[in-house]
Amino acid sequence: MNNNTYNWGDLPQEILELIGKRLENRIDVYRFRAVCTSWRSVVPLSHHNSPQFPPLRLPPPVSATVFLSPVTVCRLEDETRTAACLVKLTQSATGKMKFINPLTPSNCVNKRDRSCKKSFNVLSLRVFEVCRGYRLKFDRMKRNGGGSVKKIVLFGKSGVLVIYDVGKLGYLGFEDENWTVLGSEGNKYEDIAVYNGQYYVVDCMGTVYWVDGKSMTLVQFSPPLFALGQVKNLVVSDGELFVVDSYFDDGTERDWRRPAIDFGIVEIRVYRLDEEWGTWVDVKSLGDRVFVLGKEVCFSVSTEDFLGFGRNCVYFADSKLEDRSVMVGFRRFFGRVFDFEDRTRMKTVDSFPFHRKLFSLPMNFPCTSETGSFFRGLDALE
Repeated sequence: MNNNTYNWGDLPQEILELIGKRLENRIDVYRFRAVCTSWRSVVPLSHHNSPQFPPLRLPPPVSATVFLSPVTVCRLEDETRTAACLVKLTQSATGKMKFINPLTPSNCVNKRDRSCKKSFNVLSLRVFEVCRGYRLKFDRMKRNGGGSVKKIVLFGKSGVLVIYDVGKLGYLGFEDENWTVLGSEGNKYEDIAVYNGQYYVVDCMGTVYWVDGKSMTLVQFSPPLFALGQVKNLVVSDGELFVVDSYFDDGTERDWRRPAIDFGIVEIRVYRLDEEWGTWVDVKSLGDRVFVLGKEVCFSVSTEDFLGFGRNCVYFADSKLEDRSVMVGFRRFFGRVFDFEDRTRMKTVDSFPFHRKLFSLPMNFPCTSETGSFFRGLDALE
């Protein structure tokens, strides 16, 4: 056995340059530069290999010019690996990074959250990418026009898939002038996910289709689920495909004087697709996994990477509650959790430290300043 140790700083510059050409996003650049001084000399902070997308013209009724902006969900760990959390990183046009709660829409940041005003030194943190998604930035229009766009997914390198206008599914190639409407007329599509390198969509009946990239048509992949929930999300977890079915209580028969927390999602059911038998399996437990239903991307993580945190749960942002809170005279963000071990009621994430710490930066994370960007620690390195 070879017991020789190697100094990564001694790698030839030509090899480092080849690695640098394969860095696809700003996070990769920061992590590359964190290795040592010689590595930082090869890849400048301004280095950027991320694909540049042309502006897109959304179909009616939005009819707006938008830009794709990357969103990355990461797991942060301290050097001792005793503290970890999930964060969502967004990037401005100037390259400035901002971190927010993964359950929070990217255009909604709690200004009262002191952690949003701090800078953390990446040299003292371990950053692991969990998944990527995209959000829309609007140009020359009211921002609330984005409410007609439910989901946007980058379709390879050729274009985008979009769910818009209460369930329509459309495709636009970056070189196309007109949108292509996919699927059956009148069908309502709920979510899009990438599974085994293929693009899948689920409709309101729980039927999953895959997108044929050559003909740009939908091919049925699963039998109908016939679940009665109002919203369905696709989640890929541990190599399998799941549908999360959410049931809403519209509050029509309840007393409006009761807190708004009484409304919104009241039940969640999870189904796993058994591809061998072509059937849906009612999932009674997620084991050590948790599902996170974000606006830009839904994903799953193992709680083995977050020791001491809640397991066997589905975390989600209850938009129905947020909308209703405006109607009753106040506005706040509602992050909620469905616990498989306690199916009797939904819980607000903020009310239970056991759940909240999954999305909260630990107090012992290395903080360098009360102002500046999240990656200030590396921005200062020459």
